[in-house]
Amino acid sequence: MIPLAAYADRLSVRPGETISFHVSNATGAKVSARVVRVISADANPKGPGIKTEDVPGTTLSATDVGNHPVARGSYAVVDLGAHLPAACGVFFEAPIWPTRLGHGVQPIVSCLDPKAGTGFTLEIDQDRYLRAVVGVGNGQTETLRWPHRVEERVWLRPSLKISRSRLEVRVRRIGPHDIESVTHQMGHSYAPPRHGKICFGASPQATFNGKIANPVLDLDSSQGDFPNELAFEWDFASEMQSSRFVDTGPQGCHGTLINQPTRAVTGPNWSGREMCFRHAGGHQYGAIHFHDDDIDDCNWPAAFTWRVPETLLSGCYALLLQAGDTTENIPFFVPPAVGALTAKLAVLFSTYTYTVYGNHARPEWQRDEKWRQAWIDQSKAWNAYPHNPGQHTEYG
Repeated sequence: MIPLAAYADRLSVRPGETISFHVSNATGAKVSARVVRVISADANPKGPGIKTEDVPGTTLSATDVGNHPVARGSYAVVDLGAHLPAACGVFFEAPIWPTRLGHGVQPIVSCLDPKAGTGFTLEIDQDRYLRAVVGVGNGQTETLRWPHRVEERVWLRPSLKISRSRLEVRVRRIGPHDIESVTHQMGHSYAPPRHGKICFGASPQATFNGKIANPVLDLDSSQGDFPNELAFEWDFASEMQSSRFVDTGPQGCHGTLINQPTRAVTGPNWSGREMCFRHAGGHQYGAIHFHDDDIDDCNWPAAFTWRVPETLLSGCYALLLQAGDTTENIPFFVPPAVGALTAKLAVLFSTYTYTVYGNHARPEWQRDEKWRQAWIDQSKAWNAYPHNPGQHTEYG
């Protein structure tokens, strides 16, 4: 990670409003901060160089700031409350369209605690095999693997069924409707998790790359045969504009999307006749595409907060941070107060573009050693910002 990294809670702030700055500091030194007006941000020595003006009265006192993690990767989470810990039987099914297979474990659904030996997960392993891992208590798990390699970018409908000590994994290919299943008799009965949270597209160890559509979960809390007593069915085509996904079952256990996976993408029943999800009806575009490098907010605590003075000139500003010999800057923009006319010329800054490309790792960094070294040498020669997104993919 970058030793001193930060972001603001907004890109523009008007006079009289407040802006917060969120900082992660791995240097061990205290962090001091001051606000400057940016006149030129181009480090090229053939130009004016980097020029700033101090804003009087904006030196903020040094403070202890900790080192905070970056939890990247998108997934879905729902809290089933007491229903999940009470279940002695489970049935789960969801269509999937996996990508980036062979780059680590790909969890489809998980509530597994492997240390305690409770809960379960259905995942694609490093070798591209679908497998179920089920807790049987006392820190023990049992595993069942489907005997065929999973293909990338092909819709499958895998299912997992746990009934007491019997475990079954079934896979149906979407298109030709052949079904294959494998079963396993466990040595002990299934041990449910101690909490009610279940994740789609993630486990504590990994995140899924690919699409998942409309998961179904049935829980059996009785002691008899599997009666599908509690049913949950999540509709990924509803409320596409939000970070919520809707349970259409009688329990109404709605869930939350973390790190903004891509919504309104084609599902297993897409006809190919309509290219716009708004025109096709939700169910053709009812999948969500998860990625292991998605991120929307690091959720670091605010280290500094500043109220913009009413008399501050509009323009480009930055909070300059220093921790020992390490520095960082956080740019932001101050437009005029609403309704105020302060100049005859208006400038529109491309802040959406900055957001898109701020963490963009150019492919040359990985494939062209000369290009990479030239960037590093130029950055040093110009005394420019030393960190490249190609080096720091942890930020998404």
